[in-house]
Amino acid sequence: MSLPIKQHKQNTTEEKEIIQNAFMDYRNFFLDKYEAQVEIMEKDFPLYAVDITQIPCLLTMDIITESKSRMTEEEFESYKNYVLDVLNGWRPPIKFEVIEGGKK
Repeated sequence: MSLPIKQHKQNTTEEKEIIQNAFMDYRNFFLDKYEAQVEIMEKDFPLYAVDITQIPCLLTMDIITESKSRMTEEEFESYKNYVLDVLNGWRPPIKFEVIEGGKK
């Protein structure tokens, strides 16, 4: 899956919509794979899936560990605070913007 246009701060409204839709497609692809992996792990490794939370907890720990290895200490602290907010019920508005310092 390759994005047909490049993301720039000067993208037109139509281009931004295409990019946002592509991002959501990638996100949904990840979630579909996640759900499939959880089902496989629960079926094939029942002793590791002690309860309904076991597999998601293990995968969450993997995501956090991977994120920590790719972020600066400051970035990871921000990410950690964000995750805690989400776990406590806060849901951010869905809006995509090009951020300063993002990849060109």
